[in-house]
Amino acid sequence: MNIKLSTGFALRNIKANRYLEIPFILSTGIMLILFNIMSSLLQNEYVLTRHKNLPLVINMGIGISFIFTFVFVLYANRFLIKRRNKEFALYGILGLEKKHIRKIIFIEHIFNYSLIAVIAIVGGFIFGKIAFLGLNRLLADTTGTIMDYPFSRTAMIITLVYTVFLFIVMYLINALSIRNASPVELLGREHRGEGEPKNRIFLLAVGIIFLMAGYGIALTIEGTMQSLLFFFFAAVLVIFATYILFISFSIFILKIQKNNKGFYYKDKNFLAVSGMLYRMKSSAAGLASITILSTGVIITLAATLSIYGGIEAVVNTSIHREYSISAGGENGEIAVDNYKKEEALITGIVYKAAGSKENISDMYKRLECMAPAVLAENEFLPLTRENMNAGKVVYLIFTTLESYNEEFSSNEKLSANEVLISANNSNILPEGELILNGEKYIANTVKNHVPGNLAVESFEIVVQNAKYLDKFASYYVSMDLNSKKYIPSSLNLEVNFNLDYDKSTFEKEFLKLANDNLSMREYDEMRKSAY
Repeated sequence: MNIKLSTGFALRNIKANRYLEIPFILSTGIMLILFNIMSSLLQNEYVLTRHKNLPLVINMGIGISFIFTFVFVLYANRFLIKRRNKEFALYGILGLEKKHIRKIIFIEHIFNYSLIAVIAIVGGFIFGKIAFLGLNRLLADTTGTIMDYPFSRTAMIITLVYTVFLFIVMYLINALSIRNASPVELLGREHRGEGEPKNRIFLLAVGIIFLMAGYGIALTIEGTMQSLLFFFFAAVLVIFATYILFISFSIFILKIQKNNKGFYYKDKNFLAVSGMLYRMKSSAAGLASITILSTGVIITLAATLSIYGGIEAVVNTSIHREYSISAGGENGEIAVDNYKKEEALITGIVYKAAGSKENISDMYKRLECMAPAVLAENEFLPLTRENMNAGKVVYLIFTTLESYNEEFSSNEKLSANEVLISANNSNILPEGELILNGEKYIANTVKNHVPGNLAVESFEIVVQNAKYLDKFASYYVSMDLNSKKYIPSSLNLEVNFNLDYDKSTFEKEFLKLANDNLSMREYDEMRKSAY
């Protein structure tokens, strides 16, 4: 069969099967549009300079879209080719050899995937611009314009290579499916049913065990750190359980209904149960996939909307003024006997950089100590190898009453054995007495002031004065990464303020005056980073 005749056959087939071919081309084209958009974003200089972690997120998106596009096209191709087996059988009856049929399929695939490639590249560029503007809107960045999203040749090449890969794989699958099949066999494939599946009690038991284990982990694990560690394991167990139970439990239930003669031998029930029983063998995995992907969509949307909706709150609780200057002292640490001197030094630099004291408002100084710990009932223990499994691993933020009152314009008072305490998880707040450094304290609960950017269970504990801070810093030790030894937790000093002055001028002057131990955080930069 020459190329002209083969092409004629292929074009007539595409026209005759247009009601199958058009949805296949459009749906595959849309999947590749998404892939092309992700690839284009990864090549876009403007996008790559927005945030250091953004390329990693986009790379993950490319990987996910690569996998889902492949699986989707595989299923769509299987659906399409099954409904054309009768056509291929007729070609065989009319005298065409298998190699001729494969040649016709090859030409059809060239037309189809060429059209899919055009849709993917053109559609990817057009909708990519919309996605680009949407991404900038989500990042709260209004500086990006449509001109910052040029056509990406690299993304086009990546998309074309992936399209060719899909073309080759689908052609090989389709060619192999008719290689050893007779015309009679091909005629029967379209309407061939599945044999009645057998009960798989062992598989059913495994599925139930996996499901119970997955949800058991989700319901019993306490603490953010532990939840993060076990989340993936629990999710994998539930996914496997879903597949296994769709395959085995659905058959188990249908078999019970079939054995119930009073229920089964009724008009509606007979057709429904028998039809489902014979089809579940091939449909179970597909239905399980739909279930898992639908659940994934719901979880992703809920988590994304929750996180996005809480960004402003996270930023507002992480920095309470426009600027925050942090100090580590001359030797990289702040000590109780020198922090007032360091305070005065930083304040003087800030006033000088701002032109005058009048350009600074709402200033407060904060002395604090941050350290890991283990919460065992109402006692906080240092996080050491011996205490690792004694309770829940948490994070402690100690600050002085003077810093607290200055920050929140309050007038709290504390006696020697009293502390103020708050936590980012109210369910873990100890009640009544609290044991710190082996000593009992009366804990007065206040509104949560733990910074929102701390994702682990954390406590803020306000103590009477800096001497207590020094004592707790020595008791709640931290691991030195270089020596692998436990050392006292360091004290940190912050000077926070609002600025009534030109920001760029202030920042330039501050960098000239500040030493290497001073670091600056700025509200707008933190907000941009959070988005």
